[in-house]
Amino acid sequence: MTTLNEFVEGQLKDPQFKEEYDALEPEFAVMQALIDACKESGMTQKEL
Repeated sequence: MTTLNEFVEGQLKDPQFKEEYDALEPEFAVMQALIDACKESGMTQKEL
């Protein structure tokens, strides 16, 4: 059984997959910033 990270790593060898995956980077960055800010402030998802 492979992990999600192993699966994605394998898929990134496909140029078309990598292009689409890389195109999502700005969206992932915003989500990670939101998660980090909530953790830092102690805010819950409900409060957000």
